[in-house]
Amino acid sequence: MKLLVPVLLSLLLIAGCDKADNKQPASAGWQVDFFDDFDTFNPDNWQDQRIWVNDEYHCYVPDGEHGTREVSDGTLKIRLINLGEARACDMLNK
Repeated sequence: MKLLVPVLLSLLLIAGCDKADNKQPASAGWQVDFFDDFDTFNPDNWQDQRIWVNDEYHCYVPDGEHGTREVSDGTLKIRLINLGEARACDMLNK
């Protein structure tokens, strides 16, 4: 859970970038290096977190399992769910 906030903040920062057509003047000092408009989830751009850190008590599940990941309206939505029972995690322990 401690990593969820930084991950979501990073996604918000990325989602706030302008499209890659880069219509900003060069004098603005910014150039878009990466852009994802989230028409779909592109696994070439994103990967599921599979590392266990900070003595977390939750599992990150791959591939949007249990509806934890949704792409719609140009945004990526990540959901936290409670399965109501313990589950074995196959994540790497850092």
